[in-house]
Amino acid sequence: MRQIVDIKKCRKNMLDKKVMEHLLKSEEDIEKNRTRKATEVMKEFKTKYGF
Repeated sequence: MRQIVDIKKCRKNMLDKKVMEHLLKSEEDIEKNRTRKATEVMKEFKTKYGF
């Protein structure tokens, strides 16, 4: 028996999966010190782009 899936539910499930993937990647980046302080990045943007 085949089940029909509501498109809104399907999109939400896909979005939830993508969000989880990004959160897991973010946690890995934090653990491996692949992040920078936002204040440092903003100073760099201000210097480079003038805002």
